[in-house]
Amino acid sequence: MRPLYKISLLLAACSTAAASVAVNTTSGRYIPYFTDSQPRVASFLDIPYAENPTGELRFSPPVPKRYPGGDAVQATNLPAGCIQYVAANFRGIVSDLGVTAAEFQRGDYSNTTEDCLRLSIFAPRETVVHAASKKPSKNGSLPVVIWVHGGGYNLGGTNMPFQLPSNWVARSQRHIVVQVQYRLNLLGAPNAAGLADNGTNLNLAALDYRLATEWVRDNIASFGGDPHRITLWGESAGAYGVDSYLFAYPKDPIVKGVIADSGNAVAMENVLLDATNHSTFSLAASRLGCGNLTALEELQCMRNVPESSLKHYLQSDIGAGGAVDDGLTFGFIADNVTIFNDYHTRIGGSGDQFPKEIPLLIGTNTEEGTAVVPYNFEGSETATELPSNLEEISQAFKLYLQCTTLREARIRAEAGAATYQYLYAGNFTNISPRPWLGAYHTAELPLIFGTHGIEGPSTNFEKRVSERMQDLYLRFISDPVRGLEKAGWPEATGQAGTSMIIVWGADGNVEQVMGTKGLHDECVNSSYPV
Repeated sequence: MRPLYKISLLLAACSTAAASVAVNTTSGRYIPYFTDSQPRVASFLDIPYAENPTGELRFSPPVPKRYPGGDAVQATNLPAGCIQYVAANFRGIVSDLGVTAAEFQRGDYSNTTEDCLRLSIFAPRETVVHAASKKPSKNGSLPVVIWVHGGGYNLGGTNMPFQLPSNWVARSQRHIVVQVQYRLNLLGAPNAAGLADNGTNLNLAALDYRLATEWVRDNIASFGGDPHRITLWGESAGAYGVDSYLFAYPKDPIVKGVIADSGNAVAMENVLLDATNHSTFSLAASRLGCGNLTALEELQCMRNVPESSLKHYLQSDIGAGGAVDDGLTFGFIADNVTIFNDYHTRIGGSGDQFPKEIPLLIGTNTEEGTAVVPYNFEGSETATELPSNLEEISQAFKLYLQCTTLREARIRAEAGAATYQYLYAGNFTNISPRPWLGAYHTAELPLIFGTHGIEGPSTNFEKRVSERMQDLYLRFISDPVRGLEKAGWPEATGQAGTSMIIVWGADGNVEQVMGTKGLHDECVNSSYPV
């Protein structure tokens, strides 16, 4: 065994070498940042992958950031988030849960900007040092997972403590995580008549994370990553996005696997907005001094609106005359280029419509819907279950995700596309501080990111569940085709009588294999097609 002082000297030498590393990319040169809590993780916190989408680039497809060479930059803070919008019916839910339930912390929403098309990279320190010095690493090039956050295309970003991957990367030392920001609400899904008339793609957010994926493909080798082993991973709206991504780029997907937590392409079919209805954009335009103009004049006027005015309108409080008082709704539309309205038929179509060779890891939580009801209802502090009126809302949300997931698993199996399905059932007080919350929408994320101890100590059982989930996600990220099969995870068939899924955190078990008949029966009894 080496003396402790020699180990300390070795670590110090590695840290010094890592601190002097500058990684060249197509958008600049970057120096890693290290924290005292995670010295084995090299963090590149703020890298632009696209030009600042302002002026003529506002409401336009993203333009790649090109800035090779130049002075090396070390970011010590995460990027400012994209401008946010929280609809009135979610204000009480999100803000109340933000106080006590980890995943609904909304980050620093006062620190938002249009210039938000940034990504953050978290990699093992030694991997980065070896890549920069052109020396082979003992682990070779590492698999990469790109995280696309949720938030209904209206809110969210990188600066969410429970969704940061440093702990996971520190533990594994065998993968790289890239976190991506994309434009939201009016700026990410504008549906403006002036854009439609010009043939401009209206799903700008989808184009943003495609460009980010291209950036990763072109640059990740410089960080020690394998550009041929990239997995896309998203949750909620991010899951809709990464699953539907496959259909937009069937001949050039770049990625080798997709992970969709609590969301799927089939579910997206019923949440798309009317492509011909441009009233939301026009109402926002009228509030910002661009009313009563032709479509093209309206668009140009909106491109000239100061960022501060846009931010104030979209992020204003209830009663301040902003977007929330206008009751605006933002989302994707079916343009048959980036987003479609017939995923259930496309899965069974030709290879030109859907890359069947790319495996999908997909799943839901047992109590998805408790996240979309008021947190502080009367008696909420002592209740063990929801009152009937809120239970109805909760069940509807849960079953929609559960049943569309089962349906997609079945259709994919029939098409010969490998699918692995999970169910997360953990109910831990430092994540779900009230018993009726259970495994709510996003409650699985602290287990995977390894951030479950932020708001209170974790139990040994919680730690074991977390490590098992991390290990299996990493198996898939490392080898989407064979990784989970080798770990004993059966492929989903989608059939009620034969399909098997992995269940985490239920009944005191870290993991168990369960048939889906009970889940199917819930859907059939609720008239949801599976």
